[in-house]
Amino acid sequence: MPVSNIDLDKCVGCGTCVESCPMDVFRLDTAPECPVEVSPCSAACPLGLRQREYHDLLKMGMIDAAAAILAECHPMPAVTGRLCPHPCETDCSRNAVDAPVNINALERYLGDHLLRNTAGAPAAPPAPATQGRVAVIGSGPAGLSAAYFLARQGLAVTVFEKDESLGGMLRTAVPAFRLPEDVLDAQIAAYRALGVEFRTGVRVGVDVTVDGLRAQGYRAVVAATGAAKPMGLAAPGGDAEGIVSAMEFLGAARAGSASCAGAVVAVVGGGSVALDAARTAVRLGAARVTVVCLEQLERGLKDSMLALSEEIDQAQEEGVEILPSRGVDSFVVENGRVAGIRCVECLSVRDDDGRFAPVYGECVLPQTVPAGMVVVATGQAPDAAVVPAGFEVDARGRIAAAKDGSTAASDLFAAGDAVTGASTVVEALAAGKRAAEAVARSLSGEPAEDAQEAPVVAAPPPKEKVEMLDRLEAPVRPAAERRADLAEVAGGLSAAQAHREAERCLTCGSRSRIAYVDSCQVCKLCQKYCPVDAIAVTEGQLLGSLHGWNVVELGR
Repeated sequence: MPVSNIDLDKCVGCGTCVESCPMDVFRLDTAPECPVEVSPCSAACPLGLRQREYHDLLKMGMIDAAAAILAECHPMPAVTGRLCPHPCETDCSRNAVDAPVNINALERYLGDHLLRNTAGAPAAPPAPATQGRVAVIGSGPAGLSAAYFLARQGLAVTVFEKDESLGGMLRTAVPAFRLPEDVLDAQIAAYRALGVEFRTGVRVGVDVTVDGLRAQGYRAVVAATGAAKPMGLAAPGGDAEGIVSAMEFLGAARAGSASCAGAVVAVVGGGSVALDAARTAVRLGAARVTVVCLEQLERGLKDSMLALSEEIDQAQEEGVEILPSRGVDSFVVENGRVAGIRCVECLSVRDDDGRFAPVYGECVLPQTVPAGMVVVATGQAPDAAVVPAGFEVDARGRIAAAKDGSTAASDLFAAGDAVTGASTVVEALAAGKRAAEAVARSLSGEPAEDAQEAPVVAAPPPKEKVEMLDRLEAPVRPAAERRADLAEVAGGLSAAQAHREAERCLTCGSRSRIAYVDSCQVCKLCQKYCPVDAIAVTEGQLLGSLHGWNVVELGR
């Protein structure tokens, strides 16, 4: 008699039965209707990606189908595959076994596949004339995300960008060695293919008003004006020549107008933007680059640097010196130009609740950090000056909006850093997605969604019964080679590597099902290797080609 039952209350959807069955009897249901449990990686992702679904498709070699699933819930995986801090990997169940699945590298692999093969993403349906048009202000991550999801819902979308180039801070602030320009160009071209219209060099609020957009037939307006206003340092000497903001420096570097040849450069800040600036200075010929930051260099602490571990490692490999636990007391100025930084010890950066509340030592440290150029990377804030009239703005320059992007005006919505302050790219994308969904509900007359309960997170399989498999890392160019140019530092996984890494996914929260029961040869391998003893095999006469063989005992 064949395999007879799977106890779905026990099943954790790890796929062991699928992999162990020699007769291909089982299939994995990665989107089970009941019980509904999200995987830990999905719960940790601001976009709520369906990793277990497209990882399972990758395992089966169904790359187009996997990419299509990803495209349903992600507007630019080729970008976040290069830039995301990947909180999903922090919560990956494999952390308890060996190392997390390289979810970020798989995201990039599928994102690049989508850009090479646009047929991998379902096209948006034609826009119904009755729904009218939607205007999006700003072409940064939040604006592009809102435009993408609005277009996929069949709405006609126009993005208004005040600059002549598209992409917002993805274009002006992220170095090419992390996000090549051709990747961003290809991503925007994919949005055009969806039917999104772009109008550059148009500042809403100056060249056209919100009321003017209404008069043109736009039934909703989404403001995604970002947070690109630098937050300076209130330290003596801060107005000296040679002190620039990271936004100014990185923008000039992207435009090809920045030079650090032979300069001694200091960067103030401990986040990704600070390390972007430091590594850019190295590539532009700086003789010495030092990062001064409040945070500690040691990883995993309350006061650790906010930059990713790989960014810190790569910066140090490229010759960047990091001076942790130091705050700026004042700048040394000679003949009107900065010559160095006087520092104080930073005893603590954040309080017990994780809020920014630095505590400094009383004495200035004896060592002065030499610098003929200082790049200040201490954060960015929304700029109320770029928010058009009609949107309510608070004292910090942030647009007043609910979590779903809705505002006091029924046809005005807002998303991204303009609402929350500076955040990550993936958080801005998630905000744009929520705003798009709110716009679609509003235009169709649907009520606002009720507050969602926290999802039930699936339990991982017992780690003792999970095979240990080495994590595959994306290739990185040698430090000596990469510091000499602005070419991309990290490469992508090959098709074979992506398939191999996807096989490490435990597909937490899925459920197995018996798909081809007539193929079962009662070898009992599924029952033997199931980590939670969820599979029942009816005892009886062994049938078929495996008759007489005790397959479970083979090889012992």
